[in-house]
Amino acid sequence: MEQKVILHFDLKAGSGKSTMAALETYLLARMKERVLLIDLDPSAVSTHAIQKTFSIANDTSKNVFQGLKDGDLNSQVLDVQENLAIIPGSLRINLWSPIVTAANDDDAGRILTNLIANIHRKFSYILLDVPARWDMLSMNALIASNFVFLLLENQKSSFSLFSEAAHHLADFREASDASFTVSGIVPLLSRGSLTQPDNQRFLTDARASFGQAVLHNVIWNQERIKVFTDEGISAKAAWDQRALDMYQRVLNEELTRIG
Repeated sequence: MEQKVILHFDLKAGSGKSTMAALETYLLARMKERVLLIDLDPSAVSTHAIQKTFSIANDTSKNVFQGLKDGDLNSQVLDVQENLAIIPGSLRINLWSPIVTAANDDDAGRILTNLIANIHRKFSYILLDVPARWDMLSMNALIASNFVFLLLENQKSSFSLFSEAAHHLADFREASDASFTVSGIVPLLSRGSLTQPDNQRFLTDARASFGQAVLHNVIWNQERIKVFTDEGISAKAAWDQRALDMYQRVLNEELTRIG
């Protein structure tokens, strides 16, 4: 089976996309899928969550910046379990400039695509985590992806920022001749419960605006998620499992959409 490269994309910082990358990596591995997480976010939140979950020591010799700098990601793959691996994030990725090493602008946008294609081991899924900004790093990640899921948060500024991101994405896809598919929109309820009237209105408005693109399943704020990112993902307690079940439902719907 050809590996599927998945990216959750948002221009709003703090929306939870790094948490989603870590949790979906964990869940895919639990489903016995071979999965690789490539952490391109200088905050390295998803890297930290996976390391804490599996008690992996921080190996500073392996990181995504070194792989991009050397033009080879193979030596930077850190095995976590038999079917789970990561390429750890690094603050130094802010120093990486594809323009320096590329022959032209088109090549600069496809460096990550080529490096992923040259990874020796085959994974069923590769998840990319990028910072919430529009730059050459995000463009590389978009071009390298097969499937992109957009995140829509229930805040006043979210609809306008989301629309801006969606227009950027459409224009960029056409201009760069990229082949990624926007496979859906994940609703994020950053405050309140799922049944709260304001959140129900938000979901109704989102589905009225974007139709079937909006996933049926929703991510809503739970204190347990903060524990996952700080202390590692756990499935021991009932509240752990409740949070994991929420992400599992979203992941299942995403996998159904991408086929």
